[in-house]
Amino acid sequence: MSYTLIQDTFGNGVQAFADRDNQYGRVSGEAMCEGGRYLQPLEYKHARRGSKIVLKATPKAGKQVTVCAFLKVAHRGVGWDDTLLQSGFSESGDFRIVYETGGIILMSYCKVITGDEVAAPLPESVCASGTLATNGHFYEVAQYVRGTMTWHEAKATAEAKTHCGKSGHLVTITSKGESDHVNGLISAETCPREERAILQTWIGLTDAEEYGYKEGTIGWVTGEPFEFENWCPGEPNASGRSHDFAEINFSTSYGACWDDAAGQENVGDSNDKYAKEWLWFNGKEVTSDLPAGTWGRQQLGGFLVRYKESTVRAGLIRDADIYFVGSKEKLIFKAFKSFIRIDVDWKHSENYKNAVGLLGSYSHQGERLGRDGQFIKDTNTFGLDWQVIPETDGSLFHSYEGAVVNQKCIMPASYEGSTALRGRRLGTSSVDEGVAEKACNHLLDPDEKKACVFDVVATQDLSLASTW
Repeated sequence: MSYTLIQDTFGNGVQAFADRDNQYGRVSGEAMCEGGRYLQPLEYKHARRGSKIVLKATPKAGKQVTVCAFLKVAHRGVGWDDTLLQSGFSESGDFRIVYETGGIILMSYCKVITGDEVAAPLPESVCASGTLATNGHFYEVAQYVRGTMTWHEAKATAEAKTHCGKSGHLVTITSKGESDHVNGLISAETCPREERAILQTWIGLTDAEEYGYKEGTIGWVTGEPFEFENWCPGEPNASGRSHDFAEINFSTSYGACWDDAAGQENVGDSNDKYAKEWLWFNGKEVTSDLPAGTWGRQQLGGFLVRYKESTVRAGLIRDADIYFVGSKEKLIFKAFKSFIRIDVDWKHSENYKNAVGLLGSYSHQGERLGRDGQFIKDTNTFGLDWQVIPETDGSLFHSYEGAVVNQKCIMPASYEGSTALRGRRLGTSSVDEGVAEKACNHLLDPDEKKACVFDVVATQDLSLASTW
């Protein structure tokens, strides 16, 4: 699902939106929990009279998503205006009171939006809009950080474009002047200022054999001379797997520069497109995109206190959703074909013993099951490393009933049978790339085969090959 995120995000898949021209309120510092959901209310006192809350979402055709706005009124007394609250701040005037105590009122307004069955076609133009540079070349940015486009898809998209009768290609950058122009075009015209720090863009550079090159011999898709380069320090490094393609990375401390990447990665999104057949996220089955490039902040104890997308990604794992927690800790969500892996990356992971709804096999004390089927005891050594299998584990985030405002939501106890199954399915193994390739040989599409090999090697679970 793709969203136009304006104001804030809540756990359980609920998001709050406001019209850009009448942006409503700000996020308060107080987190609330109702029925197992994270609620981070907006504040009435910061709203302008006459402003409107407009709930927006663009789910995939035929799919539904619930979007909500939450409103906290600090005092019910002087200046209280039921009419204003009930009709003045929403497009349909149906805010309802969901909690009230001591003069503090929490109100909500929700709407279910169904995606159009047939998406409206984009207008076609022979001489499309874009930027004509002084070098005589025409540039157009087809997709950026919010997208889910592989290098091959980006190449095909570029070649399908025309400008005044001429076919396009993935951008080639042959001089510093052209590099500056392309970087400026992408960051200034395409990506909102708060999102530039997590932007990556494919370019037409490769050493893949299918394009006439060989490993270590880099060239442009057009065949023009490779004479100018703008690699980030330490790049290209082919980190860990076949990195045959290149991207402009805006997330480094060195400014915009190039790095190499695997073609099946979804640049600027949570890895990878092959995980989209199904995925459980925030208690809902998601069959299209995860919230793209999810960045968030959590308060220890399990309350979602801030959601934003402006965190610098330098040095962090690009193909994962990352939630920062506390001052240094972070949760890393990695989406694979048949499960989600969740790591806590710091030395104080036992703080999560009262975290909300990270559902998997664990004890009521919060112990997590490791790959060997045994509970992880020493969290300071191993952190939290556990996996969620949707067909057996249900949802990643569990709606825990009975929680009340300002009370910690307590993690539910483990259920019968899950420990033994997980131990069999995710037992320790040693799978190298050669073994994984043999297991994935039934796949004819080279991109699918690469992704299959990556899943198997990354998870050390040979049985994953059979799911492709």
